[in-house]
Formats: sequence, C-alpha cells, structure tokens
Amino acid sequence: MTDMSEAHPPHPGWSERAFIILVVEDEIPIRTMLLDCLEEHGFVVLEAENAITAMQTVSYSDFAIDAVVTDLRMPGEIDGVGLMRWLRSSHPQIHIVVTSGTRREEIEGACDGACIFTKPYDCDAVAAKLGELLDGA
Repeated sequence: MTDMSEAHPPHPGWSERAFIILVVEDEIPIRTMLLDCLEEHGFVVLEAENAITAMQTVSYSDFAIDAVVTDLRMPGEIDGVGLMRWLRSSHPQIHIVVTSGTRREEIEGACDGACIFTKPYDCDAVAAKLGELLDGA
C-alpha cells in the first residue's frame, strides 16, 4: 500500500451522514483556512497536499468521498487538471470544485465545466457551493 501520511481522517465525533470533502491544496495556510471553514459548515474534511496523495486517498480511504476541492496548479507529476481527469474517468460520482490563482477566463477550458473559485476566494462561498452540489445529488 502507498503512504497516505498527508491525508488526515475525519475528526472525532463526526456524523456518518456528513458529506466528506477532500481538499487538495499545496499552500498550507490556504488549505488550513479552507479546512477550518468547511468543518465549521458541518463537512467532514480530508486533506492532501498534492494530486498523487489525493488519488491515493480517494483510492484507499475507508470513507466514501463526496467532493474534491482542488487547486489547479500544484507541484508534482500531476496537477489539478490531471487529478480532475482521473476523477472523472475513475470516480465520476465525486463532485469537483476547482480553486486557482489564475484568471477564470484562462482556465475554464481546462476545467471542463467544473465549478471554479479564483484566489483569493471566500471560503464560505465554497462551502455554500459544496452544500448546493451535494444536496442536489
């Protein structure tokens, strides 16, 4: 089995009915801010610092991940676009929300219809969008 040391399990006392979100962000302050916000909104949150760790988490987690919030540009062999393509082909039931420091107009084609939030974004708006996507599922 591959090392998943960067993925953290849900916090103690989480409800099995809560939606599980995987946040994929290489910038620690941004990732931490979004994690805290999503937990405050009642989501169970897992985290990954890159696409490879995210793919491992989705593949090997004991939890059914409902949505992935991923940065578009991350260091490593696979970026957010590669992660989105992999998710769409192997886990099409997982909702995808993209965050990026790049202007929306420049990345819309690469995101293939995914919901996009440009940095700096409002974490509460991301949480609201996730709630909208998941409540409608």
